[in-house]
Amino acid sequence: MTFVFYDTETSGLNKAFDQILQFAAIRTDSDFNEIARVDLRCRLQPHIIAAPQALKTTRISVERLTDPNLPSHFDMMSSVKDTLTSWSPAVFIGYNSIEFDEPMLRQALYQTLHQPYLTTTNGNTRSDALIAVQAASVFAPDALVFPVNGRKKVFKLDKLAPANGFDHAHAHDALADVEATVHICRLIAEKAPQVWENTLRFGKKEDVADFISREAVFSLTTVYGTASSHLVTYIGGNPHDKSDLFAFDLRIDPEKLFALPKNSLKKRLHALPRPIQRFRANGCPILETADNAPKSAAVLHIGMEELERRAGWLKANPDFCAELISLSINASVAQTPSPYVEERIYGPFYSKSDLKLMGVFHRAPWARRVGISEKFQDERLKILGQRAVYFENPGLLQPDIKNKLDAFVARKIGGGNANAPWLDIPKAIEEIDKLETEDKEPSALLADYKNYLMEKLGSANASLSEDNPKRNPRLNSRGNTSSCSTIR
Repeated sequence: MTFVFYDTETSGLNKAFDQILQFAAIRTDSDFNEIARVDLRCRLQPHIIAAPQALKTTRISVERLTDPNLPSHFDMMSSVKDTLTSWSPAVFIGYNSIEFDEPMLRQALYQTLHQPYLTTTNGNTRSDALIAVQAASVFAPDALVFPVNGRKKVFKLDKLAPANGFDHAHAHDALADVEATVHICRLIAEKAPQVWENTLRFGKKEDVADFISREAVFSLTTVYGTASSHLVTYIGGNPHDKSDLFAFDLRIDPEKLFALPKNSLKKRLHALPRPIQRFRANGCPILETADNAPKSAAVLHIGMEELERRAGWLKANPDFCAELISLSINASVAQTPSPYVEERIYGPFYSKSDLKLMGVFHRAPWARRVGISEKFQDERLKILGQRAVYFENPGLLQPDIKNKLDAFVARKIGGGNANAPWLDIPKAIEEIDKLETEDKEPSALLADYKNYLMEKLGSANASLSEDNPKRNPRLNSRGNTSSCSTIR
């Protein structure tokens, strides 16, 4: 078994509309001995505005953000894909990666016309070091030194790593954060091996499914600020999302809920203590057998015999379990597909012909990629392929298409759509002004960034002020070009 520990530094926290600026990874053997490492950076894409708070945290200057000597985002992601593929199969681990870095990586692969599910296909699996830390805080509290804030344990890597002997002077640099993650995981594996093994085990959906179907009563630990453990029984999954799972909290007698009218039952599901615990099969849940449940589990005083009786009653009443799930998810309303290609990553799987054509696209010279992007069956790939050519070699596009994409970028970054889900220049300047008001000392980095944004806004407005309608097609209220679907 090999591990790939990785981290990203990004332009912001929006998983669909921000980008990776730095990707770092360390490959190790099962004993955490380093085999290889990579540290890659790229410049900002022209249609993305970096969040001021993100730049302040990562200390990325305007000069580095726009450095023409850095690779483009497309080139960097091609290197990331090639490296991670050559390191596979492996277990991919980050710190809070399932919640953040993994979606960012998937988006980056998707938007550069690579298959997005690299870390969970072709023999690869994933886990999350933050979840291992949270599990250790409950099941092996002496394995790590936990900083505290009041009565709450602190799980932030830049606080946890120094408390456990790691010199983290360069926190929020992707490679330094990877090194800190390896250090913390090594400690957990050495001092709490069962916690580490379970974290790896339940990074696999199949093992989660096997465990919850085999254990009539089991421990489920959730962490929302503080850790909380419950003895539960599995009652079923979301019919619209097979990874969305539901367990019943056995401190509550299900027969008492069964006697309630439907309206009263619905209200009870949202009252404390909540009868339903929701978790994801692909979210590396913190699971344990009932025998190994922490003493803090709320229902131990009830006795295992009664807990098993309640679990058995629920198993004998599948229609009631289905009703509990239905009331919990309110899944009757269908989701409308997003108008933005970035938010359609989890749409239909690509056809075999499109998958083959994606490989052809990446192997071809840029001059040929213009025509290849038009051959995709999937509209998402057509849009992303055309964007890739525009960002990398815009002179290859027909003038009308290039002009439409010029206008698209100018409108996207220039603002004017208050409901847009991405950050534009006016919003970023407003954020800088707020940060400058809050800071005790002026930030040269933010001052430089504000000047850069003002210049960029002027250029965007100048582009949009031209009178030629062929150069500046009117964009719809969502910020997309109405006259050419392939540039959305």
